[in-house]
Amino acid sequence: MSMRANKLDLFFGLMQALSLLCALCQLRIDPSVANLNCVALVVASSSLVIQYLWRSKAPIDYPISSLAILGMCVTTQYAALLAQTLSWTPFIALLRWPEVTFAVLACVQVLAVGTHWVYRHLAVTNAIRDFIAHQVLAPMGALSIPPINTLWIMTAIGLVAMATAGGTATGDVGGKAFQAFSFLAYMPFLILIYHRRLGEAYCDIRKQGPLLLAYLAILIVVAMARNGRQLMAIGPVQACLIFLVYFLQDPTPITRRTIHRLAVLTVAASIAIVLFADLAVAMVINRDKVAQLKRMEMVEETLRTLADRTRLQQYRQAAQDGAEFKRYDEAYLDNPVIARFSETKFHDNNIHFATTTASDRRAIWQLTEDKVLAILPQPMLDALGLKVDKNELMYTFADFNRYLSEGPDGTLGGYATGSVWAHTIALFGLDWAPLVVCLTLLPTYVILDSFSRRGNGFDIAPMAMCSTWVIFIYGLGGDSLVYNIGFYLRDFPQRLALYLLVYAGVRYSLMLFQRPAHA
Repeated sequence: MSMRANKLDLFFGLMQALSLLCALCQLRIDPSVANLNCVALVVASSSLVIQYLWRSKAPIDYPISSLAILGMCVTTQYAALLAQTLSWTPFIALLRWPEVTFAVLACVQVLAVGTHWVYRHLAVTNAIRDFIAHQVLAPMGALSIPPINTLWIMTAIGLVAMATAGGTATGDVGGKAFQAFSFLAYMPFLILIYHRRLGEAYCDIRKQGPLLLAYLAILIVVAMARNGRQLMAIGPVQACLIFLVYFLQDPTPITRRTIHRLAVLTVAASIAIVLFADLAVAMVINRDKVAQLKRMEMVEETLRTLADRTRLQQYRQAAQDGAEFKRYDEAYLDNPVIARFSETKFHDNNIHFATTTASDRRAIWQLTEDKVLAILPQPMLDALGLKVDKNELMYTFADFNRYLSEGPDGTLGGYATGSVWAHTIALFGLDWAPLVVCLTLLPTYVILDSFSRRGNGFDIAPMAMCSTWVIFIYGLGGDSLVYNIGFYLRDFPQRLALYLLVYAGVRYSLMLFQRPAHA
């Protein structure tokens, strides 16, 4: 690699090399026709995404939509290929309909790349994106860098919401409203980037560095206390994704120091993945004790389980063995940390269970309509006189697919994870699904990139940066089309409104007390 290569070249060059290396290893692991066909599909479609983002340099001027495309590539198939190869396991092990699944996912990635190319070259989509960023979000303060004192106070609000809010039941408006502030808990991961941009004028990094490490430890403790594996993983992942977006926009050439740092981070990440994998299993084992134990007792019990290596191994083995005999299962990757980056099994399950009969399609359409209405807040539904009982819709589209295929015995209410691509095919059929995918992706790209300004270096809304995990894994994916509609028409605007509300409240409160809102 030329020493004039930049960080964009380094990242995507490594991704491409890893995919080819995994393909060669899979040839040795399982040379069956089915396995090699699937590996070939995945390497080809992943290479399309990698080469497109690399050669077009889209992550520089279109950072958030590029992150979503990269996330779709990783979560649908790339992470699974890497994880299965590292565990020396056939790529298609424990999948129900692998060749069809990976053919569908490959087509989706071709459509995603093609639609993004059109989006980047259409004057109207760029004009809409720039108008929203410059004329709407920037004047509101959504793109402003929060001063250090303001940032930490906003973080405290998010951390309290994350640690205490548990009201997720239907009708618990207060609990859900407070829980919505949780994304603010990831704001400290922006400090290092803002310091690199503004230097000591922003903060004293010698003070903020130790605070960041201590805060990361607090996030892990909160996750164990709430027995939330996802909470435990999201913190470090959010930090990594935030730095990745910044890393890909850095035009400076790579140096020996860059390579050395990357090697150190790789070793540290590998160790962390092993440790977090065991911790995640220990948390699953103790999940049924959440209602019985106090928060700190839950932490102690989790640590005791973590020290019991035999128990951890027995649980892993039982999960893998049981998957081979269940009619429905979500077991696929051995490492639960890497599994958080993979939606492959969920797509496979739903594509396998998706039905195409006329009566089933009508039933899925009716459920889709009901769930779209259920996105509205309950008070609004009541005011409009819409008789939608959210309690009767407490199941996923994956549950409904199983219900149509297997019958009602224990399927509805199991909260199986769905697939937006299987849902699209079930609604529109194979003939119209590609067009629907393109029509939904185009406005999605516009919305995502509206939270960044072109030509200003790293100029991305803090709210969007604190949502990188959600954008990465669900920006173009998700459980269903209903999830996507809810995310972009309700959840994302809600996050923006809450961020602006807290940001303005903290800034003005500090001004009232005559305290500077900067370091």
